[in-house]
Amino acid sequence: MTSPSSSVSSLVLAPLSLSSTQPASAPLAAVPPIVVPSKISSKPVTINTLPNAVMAHVLTFLSDPQALRSTRLVCKAWQHLPFHGHHLDLSGYKNLSDNQLKTILEQLKGTKIQSINLQKCSKLTDKGLEHLSKLTSLTSLNLSKCENITAQGLEHLSKLTSLTSLDLSYCKNLLDERLEHLSKLTSLTSLNLSDCENITTQGLEHLSKLTSLISLDLSYCYITDERLEHLSKLSSLTSLNLQGCDDITDEGLAHLSKLTSLTSMNLMQCSGIADQGLEHLSKLISLTSLNLAQCSSIVDQGLEHLSKLTSLSTLSLWGCKNITDKGLEHLSKLTSLTSLNLRRCNITDKGLEHLTKLISLTSLDITLCKNITNEGWIKVSLKTHIFPIKD
Repeated sequence: MTSPSSSVSSLVLAPLSLSSTQPASAPLAAVPPIVVPSKISSKPVTINTLPNAVMAHVLTFLSDPQALRSTRLVCKAWQHLPFHGHHLDLSGYKNLSDNQLKTILEQLKGTKIQSINLQKCSKLTDKGLEHLSKLTSLTSLNLSKCENITAQGLEHLSKLTSLTSLDLSYCKNLLDERLEHLSKLTSLTSLNLSDCENITTQGLEHLSKLTSLISLDLSYCYITDERLEHLSKLSSLTSLNLQGCDDITDEGLAHLSKLTSLTSMNLMQCSGIADQGLEHLSKLISLTSLNLAQCSSIVDQGLEHLSKLTSLSTLSLWGCKNITDKGLEHLSKLTSLTSLNLRRCNITDKGLEHLTKLISLTSLDITLCKNITNEGWIKVSLKTHIFPIKD
């Protein structure tokens, strides 16, 4: 191919399309136009200059293993597409079928794949997971938003005993009884089950066997106080996300107070949490990040308990409308705080005076705090040398 004219600043590659002779069984996923930067305009445009995303997309339509093997003869770049190093990234290929995944894995046979990203590959089913079960060197797997995966597919995943990270968020067909298969993945350190709304008490009981877990995301799952008792066994946890689990109350936090290794906790939109719950949280002295945004039952007295968390560097109380100036007096003891979100809290200029004691503070959000005047904003800015975010 000849070089583009020097007057052309960039070359636009239109989305790939199939001719009418192609099988109807391989529909084309939407791919946006790709712009090749002008810096290649002085060199011949070859297949090596195509973006990896384009080349990877082409590969998903080659369902014949012999055709895939032939692509190795085209150029070095095609030998492992869309494989980079030890990582296979097929995220966003919504038309990727179980058979196409099988073909791609056959193309990479003999290679130690350590990480696979199949996020939003919505046509994959449990059969596709059966193909993955042979990848014994796999340590990271992302199946987020693979909506056709059911609880039965977890049995195939149980063979991936080297897995340390697994993302099953938005896989809404997962059921409790099948989570027993996940309990065999004893090397797991990170597990994301966000929006898996069918997980209940029995499911968390199985998860309690994953004692190596460091990070667990159960946001927007149907979690109650009783179920949190199972999580108290995960003594290695440092990060726990329970955002949107609005059935959790103070009683549930009593169980979580045993997780003394926690450094990050997200309880945003857990509206059942009140002051007594914060007393339980005060035992988590290793916490550096705490999100209590929109926990509308929290009042000033509860913040006195939080003042014991002297390692806190990030705290969000956004939307806690019952917090007043008196509550900020308690927060003034958190001298390690670097970020504080008080958006929509019922505070005044007087309350801001307490915050001037937070010598480490670099970010303060007081948006929609209607009782704070410009004078108060200027005063706290001069004393803290930061400029609070204000509407």
